[in-house]
Amino acid sequence: MHKIFSLSVVLLLAVIGANAQKVKFYDLTWEEAMHKAKQENKEIFIDVTQAGRKDAQRDKVYKTIFRKAEVAKYMNAHFVSVKADMMEEKWSGFGPKLEMLMYPCMVFYSAEGSQLHFTNAPSLVSGDDDILAKAKASLEQAKVKRANKRSITFEAADMEAAFKKAKAKNKLIFIDTYTTWCRPCLKMAKDVFTIDEVADYYNENFISLKLDCMKEPGKSLADKYGVKGFPTFLFIDGHGELVHTADGYMEPDKFIEQGKKALENKPGIKFMHGSWDEVKAMARKEKKMIFVDCYTAWCGPCKMLAKDVFPQKAVGEFFNEHFINFKVDMEKGEGIDLKNQFNVSAFPTLVWVDANGKIQHKSVGSLEAEKLIKTGQQVVDGKGLIALEEKYLKDKGNFDGMAEYIYALSVASEQGKIQEVLAEYFDGVKNKDLFEKDNYDLINYYLTDVYAPAFIYFDKKQEKFAEMYKAEDVAKKLYGAYLSYGHSYVKSTSKGPEIDDEGFADYKKMLAKRKVEGREKIIGFVENNMYRERGQWPEFVASIKAMNEKGYYGTPNSFILYNWAFAMTKGGCEDKACLLQGAEWMQQAFDASSWPVKYNIVYLECKLEMLKKAQAETAKVDALTQEIAKLKKQAEEEEKNGQPQSLQMGAM
Repeated sequence: MHKIFSLSVVLLLAVIGANAQKVKFYDLTWEEAMHKAKQENKEIFIDVTQAGRKDAQRDKVYKTIFRKAEVAKYMNAHFVSVKADMMEEKWSGFGPKLEMLMYPCMVFYSAEGSQLHFTNAPSLVSGDDDILAKAKASLEQAKVKRANKRSITFEAADMEAAFKKAKAKNKLIFIDTYTTWCRPCLKMAKDVFTIDEVADYYNENFISLKLDCMKEPGKSLADKYGVKGFPTFLFIDGHGELVHTADGYMEPDKFIEQGKKALENKPGIKFMHGSWDEVKAMARKEKKMIFVDCYTAWCGPCKMLAKDVFPQKAVGEFFNEHFINFKVDMEKGEGIDLKNQFNVSAFPTLVWVDANGKIQHKSVGSLEAEKLIKTGQQVVDGKGLIALEEKYLKDKGNFDGMAEYIYALSVASEQGKIQEVLAEYFDGVKNKDLFEKDNYDLINYYLTDVYAPAFIYFDKKQEKFAEMYKAEDVAKKLYGAYLSYGHSYVKSTSKGPEIDDEGFADYKKMLAKRKVEGREKIIGFVENNMYRERGQWPEFVASIKAMNEKGYYGTPNSFILYNWAFAMTKGGCEDKACLLQGAEWMQQAFDASSWPVKYNIVYLECKLEMLKKAQAETAKVDALTQEIAKLKKQAEEEEKNGQPQSLQMGAM
């Protein structure tokens, strides 16, 4: 019995001894921890907390995880562990080392003070994080940091000097746009820019700059190139043209891939800077035609062309060889006159002209690289719009030639000329022949003049056309043509709106006389357009509500909701009730969107602008400001982790 009792005591003591082993924490300052770690060839583990804060999960980590034999053995062998109370004086200067991490948290550092990995008590307790896995990964990362000695060489933030150097050395400019409060920015600077392979690649191929976007000149540069989040990496040529962009934290190999993509796009189209007369003079000197990119600052597809198509190597090689290239904002300077000269009504419009400024070809809308080159080749081969026009005029009886010309006119958005050609053609076609497939296709695809005899006959005989072809296509054509013609009574010009009220009044009578299907809906949309152009915001809002109740918009999606509200902000609305309604629409647009958070924040930013303008309650403005800041931080974290989360769909 005595022997059994003695054996039990021994076993109990052994168990107690095993459980007594735990992670050892030292009472040290940050500097002392670094010194001790270097002396003992260890790294540093810091539990960052705040005095007086009750944390049951943290207590559980200390009672269970930190008492596991394998955890304690590994941590004590490889790390100097310290508890950092952020309320203590000796830790008051430690905040920047957290690199925007919120505490309480548990962070691994190298002996030199570089942040490695981090976790927190809730993650450890739930099992989402494994302290040993984090510790081992931190040791490996510390080894990598010590093995790499070089970093990207960033020059003084002088854009003019950078442009000059880029031209002289035929290099692109790489710009790291960052903010001091951005954790992914800090991680890129410390964990990626300092990798030898990254440093060697960027130092060899780029002129590198760092610009803080919260102050000049970084702030202006961020506005110019549309930087919305941080970090954003800009690759720019010596002329200031954007070649490539990338954003968010990325591992070294991915970051090098972005540099390679930028170089693949080099040189891209080189656009001449100067006056229109200088461009024409250069075209005469080099005996080339001129390619003109007609854009506006607010046009999304224009930006897509500039960002994704014009910088491509194949596009640049073709256009630089065959044309003098010119970009012009249609709402500024010479662009205003050129807009009228080229009959530009939509954006982007791409125009090819000869050295005297006479149009040879025109294309409306964004084109992919292959299609853009193909279109340019047509112009080079003398098969552009003007060539097709000459061919048509020489033989108007050639149906195929006319159809080819009409198609080119449609690509150029020359609706007026299309209607002229069709009017002349249909004038020689008997009504019964309009049912032929070729003639029906011309009506369906191109005829928009609802007063044209061919269209009137098409409307009268719509039931027979519906029997021969798709009924839904016939109905869609009729509705679309009448709606489009109705909008022609409302024009937006640089001098203000031009609205033909008398003409529209007659138009409404015609719609009633012909008993046009959906005429109330057509009238509603046109009148709403009139209110918007005239800045009659109470009527504009009331019109939308009335049409929405009738189901004219179906279930409005985020794009429709945003456009309703944005029309008021762009139009300078001052009416408080209307602004508050617009703010509500912006919120609904945010709720309805399924895009990742970072793309949806714009809805709330517009809402905030409208609330401020409406002098809404301070509490509402402050709450929304805080929500936006929180979402921006969420978006940064999602982007850093490579897992952007979509918002849940609202009412769609």
